[in-house]
Amino acid sequence: MKKLLLIIFLLTAASLYAQTLKLGMLTPVPPRDEDRLYNLGSYLHDKLKDGGYQNFAVYTSHGTDINRFMRLIKSDGIDIVISDYYQSAVIARQEGFTPVFAARKNGSLYESSVVFTLKDSGIYRLTDLKGRKTALTYNSSATGSWLPLKMMKKAGLNIYQSGSSSKTDGRTTVFFYAGSEQDAALAVYLRKAETGAMSEYAFNNLVPDIYKPSLRVIGRSESVYALFVMLNNTMTSKQKEAVAQALKEMPDDAKGKKILEDLSIDGLYPVGFDWETLFSFVLK
Repeated sequence: MKKLLLIIFLLTAASLYAQTLKLGMLTPVPPRDEDRLYNLGSYLHDKLKDGGYQNFAVYTSHGTDINRFMRLIKSDGIDIVISDYYQSAVIARQEGFTPVFAARKNGSLYESSVVFTLKDSGIYRLTDLKGRKTALTYNSSATGSWLPLKMMKKAGLNIYQSGSSSKTDGRTTVFFYAGSEQDAALAVYLRKAETGAMSEYAFNNLVPDIYKPSLRVIGRSESVYALFVMLNNTMTSKQKEAVAQALKEMPDDAKGKKILEDLSIDGLYPVGFDWETLFSFVLK
């Protein structure tokens, strides 16, 4: 009888100890990045399964719906989140996450936004956007929404969100979300919007060549950290240390490096700065 109770106890303890490592990401292309996040989950699971993580799961949500993603965090207990500066600030504050790495994305730790227009639009500076329409990418993007809107407010523009087919009143600046960098560029190219905005990297590398010769940049934002890897504060210190160590070693491993590169990450740097003050600028 004692032996049976001991076996039951050990099985129960093992089942309690075995956990599922859960990774999440906001992205403009969920199906594509779900596969890439799956590869990251599989890699980390292999590294951490002896420490109690016997399974893994991935969650992606379109960047237009950060509130839905945060509901997933709360309901499913996501452990690791990869998110841009704006998203990280909101998630850290509302869902209790700590950034452990700043990620170098597309060759840089930082990214900025550009506002652009057609060369024949007659628009040369941000103050010329009064009474005009601007196409942004999606609403939880640091470079496709938060930074451009910040630039417009600083220029003294009165801005409000409306639909792509709405009319302006000549006094305010209307903005709408096109859904992606390519769609924002297309809206300007087809004159559905007088200006558009996106990350400088996207403007230089993702805008189709057919549009590029017709476009001109009229404003650049400040630079902000491009991407963070964050851990849920509900994790134990031991779990956080194990996950952080596995992530830290990835750039030095050929397989791990390739998985990160597929997520546009080519370096991970420990967060040793006052991230709470940094994030507070988003939340003001």
